[in-house]
Amino acid sequence: MQVREAARRESLATESLFAIMLAATYLCAEFAWDLLGGQPYLGRAVVAVASAILAWIVVAATIPGWPAARRLLLCLAVCAALDIVTQVRVYENMSRFAAVHTGSDDFFYLKSGSQFAALLGDANTLEAYAGVYASLPYTPHIGFIVLLGHLFSLVPADDLSQWRAVALLNLFVLQWLAALVVRLGSFAPRQLGLVLLLLLLPGFDLFYFAAGGLKDPAIVLLLVMLTAYLLDLGGKRITVRRLAAMGLIATALFFLRNFYVVLPPLALLLTYLRARQGRPLRRIAVRVATLLGLAAAVSLITDSMWFQQVSLEGTWSRKIAESGWGAQIYNVPVAGPVIYALITPLPPRLSELATGTVWTDFMRSVGTAAILILLAVQAAAAVRTRAMSDKRWRTFLHVGALVFVLSAYGSLEARHRLASLPCIVICYGIALRRTAVAPCSRRIPLFEPCAPTRPAVPCP
Repeated sequence: MQVREAARRESLATESLFAIMLAATYLCAEFAWDLLGGQPYLGRAVVAVASAILAWIVVAATIPGWPAARRLLLCLAVCAALDIVTQVRVYENMSRFAAVHTGSDDFFYLKSGSQFAALLGDANTLEAYAGVYASLPYTPHIGFIVLLGHLFSLVPADDLSQWRAVALLNLFVLQWLAALVVRLGSFAPRQLGLVLLLLLLPGFDLFYFAAGGLKDPAIVLLLVMLTAYLLDLGGKRITVRRLAAMGLIATALFFLRNFYVVLPPLALLLTYLRARQGRPLRRIAVRVATLLGLAAAVSLITDSMWFQQVSLEGTWSRKIAESGWGAQIYNVPVAGPVIYALITPLPPRLSELATGTVWTDFMRSVGTAAILILLAVQAAAAVRTRAMSDKRWRTFLHVGALVFVLSAYGSLEARHRLASLPCIVICYGIALRRTAVAPCSRRIPLFEPCAPTRPAVPCP
C-alpha cells in the first residue's frame, strides 16, 4: 500500500512538473506576439496558462498509457508547429492586406466575437446576460461566435490579441485531436515520430486553418469524438454518462456545422450494412433498418445550407466561371469536383516565393502531395493486413469519405474537407497495428484507462 502511495505521489509530481513546463512554453510564445505588436495584458497570460494546463489534463486522460515525457513532446511539437504557422500567416496577411486577417471568414468571426464580447461587458445581471443571447441572429456560426465572445472578454480588444486568443483555442483543440488520433489509431509511444510526421505533412492543413482564426479544427475534433463514442456505444453497456457525453458533443457540433451531426451515425450504418453475423432474417432486418437510416440522414444533409441549391442534375452541369486549368478540371462532369478536391490546393506561383507571402500556400501543396502518398500507402497496408475487416477502420474510412465527397460537391473551400485528414491517419494507424498485434486484440474505449503497450501474445 505504501509503495502504491509513493508511486502515485511520484506520478503526480511528474505530471505537475510537465504541466508547468508546457505552461512556461505558452508564456514564452506570448513574448513573440508582443514583438508583433500585441498589447501586454495580464488576461493574456492567464488564458495561456489555463489553456496549457487544460490541454495537459485532457491529453493525459486520453492517452494515459503513454509515458509523460512522450506526451510532453507531442504537446510541445504541436504547440511549436502551430505557433510558427500562425506567426507566418500573420506576417503574410500584414504584407498582403495590412491586417492580421484576410478580410474573409476570419474577419467575420473576429468582428462577431468582438461585438458579442462588448454586449457581455454591459450585462451586469443574469437577466441582462440572458438578453444578450436573445440578440444573437440564427446562423450556423452561432456556437463559435458565443465561444469567441466569452474568450475575447478576457483579452485586449485589439485584433492581434484576439487573433492570439483564437490561436490558443485552436492549439488546445489540436493537442486534444493529436491525442485522440494516437488513441484511436493505436499508435505506440515509440511511434511518436511517425505520428508527428503524419500530423505535420499530410495534416498540415489542420495547422493552416487553425492559424487562420477559423472554427474548422473544433469541428474536426467533435466529429472524431462523436464517431469514437458511437463505436464504443455499440460494444459496451449504455449508461447515462455515455449518453450525456455523446449528447453534449452532438449539441456542440450542431451549433458549429449542423448537418455534420448525422455523418458519424451514417458512417456506422454503412459499416453495419456489411455485417454478416446472425441468421438471415436478422441480417435482412439490419439492412432494412440501415437503408431507412441512410435515407433519413441523406434527407437531413440535403436540407443543409451547402446543398440547398445542389441537385442531381447540377452534379452533371455545375460549372465555375474561371479559365485556369484547375477550373477546367473542376468542370469535368461528375468526377471533376472530386479530382479537383484531391489536388487542392494547387501549387502557387513560384515567382512569388521571393516576396515571402506564399510560403504557407507552398507548404499546403507539399501537404497535398503527402496526402496522396499516404492514401496509396494506406491502401497497400489495408490490403496486406486485411484491416478492412476491422469495424473501427471501416467506420473512420466511411466518415472521411463522406466528408470528402460532400465537401467536394458542396463547397470549393479546402477547409470543409479538413475532417478527412485525421480519419486517414487513424485508419493508417489501425492497419499498422494489425501487423504487430494479434487479430483478436481488444478495442480500447475512448476515455477509460488503458495499460501501457506490451508485446503481442498469441490468442488462446
